[in-house]
Amino acid sequence: MSELLPLHIRQNLRNLGFSDNDILVLSYLFHAKKSTLKDISRQTAVSFSTCHYITANLARLGILEVGVQEGAEYFRICSHQDFLNWIDEKRLQMDEQYRNTQKEIQQFLVMEQESSWKPSVTYFEGVEGLRDIYQDMISTGKAIRGWTDIELIRNTIGQQYMDDFIQRRIENNIETFAIMPDNPTNREYSKKKEKRQTKLVKHFPLEGEIRIYGNKVGAISFDKKTPVGFIMEGKTMAEIYRSIFELAWNEIN
Repeated sequence: MSELLPLHIRQNLRNLGFSDNDILVLSYLFHAKKSTLKDISRQTAVSFSTCHYITANLARLGILEVGVQEGAEYFRICSHQDFLNWIDEKRLQMDEQYRNTQKEIQQFLVMEQESSWKPSVTYFEGVEGLRDIYQDMISTGKAIRGWTDIELIRNTIGQQYMDDFIQRRIENNIETFAIMPDNPTNREYSKKKEKRQTKLVKHFPLEGEIRIYGNKVGAISFDKKTPVGFIMEGKTMAEIYRSIFELAWNEIN
């Protein structure tokens, strides 16, 4: 088992967005400098498949270099200075995100202060209630944007109804843009030609969904015992949620 980094260093790495398994791999490579995937898995006690994903992601970030020696693939961690440079680039990216967030929230607060309207909210309970929300998406007939998980929808409202909803959406020429967790079901549906554009996100736990369509925002909690949801109708609120979605969509590679 590889030597663990000090607690405060591990916490700082978490603050940079690394998972505990990422940190185990980094901890080992900080000491070993270079290693094969098999040795990384053995030394960190992280499964081979997980190590394969982690090293590929770290290589994509430029933290690891991939090479071949005597027919075996190995991974070499970047220099200390390159890692510090990566942290600095991360800081600049976060600064930009914070500025964008501040701008969006400022616009929201200004509109909230200047508006005298109150959006209408309709609540729905149970599976039949959720189906009413999906029917409203079809009836409204506008493009749908949101954060969702097809696997959760299927498990909550049923495979047949979900397929029927997708078919009716296509027939009504309603395009959808979805940010979804990266799981087998979502990967499968993202490949289908169903007037759907998707962006899959790793490590994105989601227990519900938010859909923006027309002047409405639909939110659903996929609670196993009592699924609930609501539709909030109001032009300004829908535009706010739509702007937040577009910001998130553009940030995902």
